[in-house]
Amino acid sequence: MSEQDSQKISPTEVEVEKQAAKRPDDGIVRFTSKGKSLRKTIGYLLKKVKSGEKVTLQGYGQAVNKVLTVAGVVRDRIGEVH
Repeated sequence: MSEQDSQKISPTEVEVEKQAAKRPDDGIVRFTSKGKSLRKTIGYLLKKVKSGEKVTLQGYGQAVNKVLTVAGVVRDRIGEVH
């Protein structure tokens, strides 16, 4: 086992950005029960919606509560969203 294998290194911001750049932007934002800050996600969604892009929120199980909360906040801040 090498020294790198024995160390658990979390991805840096640069690595995360590279991974995000590889994914297609299909307009779907997925939620999990553990994960990102809702504040960051709401900011991201507000930018997308204000620029006129279509966004779909997706969550399963316990994450459905997060989806509903974020959808409500974005709807209140934007106005006519359905």
